[in-house]
Amino acid sequence: MATVGEFLLEKMKNMRTWLLENSVKCDGLPVPNGPLECVVFAQHLAELAAAIHARDYKLLIEHDQLTSAWRQVIVWGVIPQVELHDKFWRYLECFVEAVEPEAFLTLRNSSDGRQE
Repeated sequence: MATVGEFLLEKMKNMRTWLLENSVKCDGLPVPNGPLECVVFAQHLAELAAAIHARDYKLLIEHDQLTSAWRQVIVWGVIPQVELHDKFWRYLECFVEAVEPEAFLTLRNSSDGRQE
């Protein structure tokens, strides 16, 4: 059985491949060196769970934990290609849920009008 870090490493490599296959330049994006680096990145994304849940590009790119390389990929590669949006957000949700399994539960319940 794979660790969370190994799972994230595989998914992050898959995302990078998918972006490249869809003509998104990933030149400045660091290639994850290992599982620990992937977990740390996912933990940073977990701080953005509300923006990811809302699929809010503005909140995402304004966050200080996001590197300029990621901002460029999002602004110049993903946003202009509407057909990439859903899968892009699903990748980010997957990364967050891997490190914070209940990160979106409260957000989903509050948007449904239910109390936690």
